[in-house]
Amino acid sequence: MVFKPSDYFQPSTPEEVCELLSKYGKHARIIAGGTAIYELAKRGLADEVKEIISLRKVPLRYVRRDGEGLHVGSATTLADLMTAEQTRNDPSMLLLMDALHEIRPMQVRAVATVGGEICTSLPLLDLPTALLAVEAEIMIQGPTGRRTVPLEEFLVDFFLNTLGKGEFVIEALIPTQPARCGAAFMKFGRTAYDFNLVNVGVRLTFEAKRVCTDSRIFLGGVGRVPFRATSSENELRGSGIDERSVSHAVEALGQFKALPQIHGDPEYKRDLAKVLLRECIKRSSERSLVVSSH
Repeated sequence: MVFKPSDYFQPSTPEEVCELLSKYGKHARIIAGGTAIYELAKRGLADEVKEIISLRKVPLRYVRRDGEGLHVGSATTLADLMTAEQTRNDPSMLLLMDALHEIRPMQVRAVATVGGEICTSLPLLDLPTALLAVEAEIMIQGPTGRRTVPLEEFLVDFFLNTLGKGEFVIEALIPTQPARCGAAFMKFGRTAYDFNLVNVGVRLTFEAKRVCTDSRIFLGGVGRVPFRATSSENELRGSGIDERSVSHAVEALGQFKALPQIHGDPEYKRDLAKVLLRECIKRSSERSLVVSSH
């Protein structure tokens, strides 16, 4: 069946977007870069879409920093975010840069948006795993106003999030990171241009004596939403980062459930996750020294 929406709207304010979403309900879809709707339509998964609502004229393409942290408008392209001074020159954002560099080809980064990466709610994508590691929050505009939710609560299942009727994402907030923290992201895909089989995002926070006081570890590609490895996190808290503690954290992953893919069964994904986690922990620890001195 040919994908042929009946209406195309270009509102200029968030309020107008909400009005259109409320009016047309499940038949309306927002586009900013359009990469997600293109992939769905190509596979015959967008037949119910009758109204397209473009964010092109809504002022949601920005990267700015204030006392809360880094604010990224939902219509900001991945290329914009990667080249923004606020991300390029901030050692605490190295994990974010890791993830953005893994999203290929560059033509995709030039049009795909931060909001699209988040709202598509697919474990195959890289940016959500990285954002989870740095405690990102999502600002949502709805008919009655705005609300903010942690990204960890926003993602529910394949193509499913906590957006209600008439709501859409207007911003991602990456809060100011702890003073002595380091973070890293790694991905393994079938090819450099493919979706992930597994990706891992890690952030470690230390006290002055190099004891890990907090850890956040997320794995993408293994479940219906990114999986938080709390057992591994617990192995790192209260200890220094050395071969022993890293090995304990890796082994704590255990036999977690992993969705099979044509290019990787659950056992293969578990093995991949352990390799990536070990390297991410080490990189995060090393990077924390750079952040501390910045």
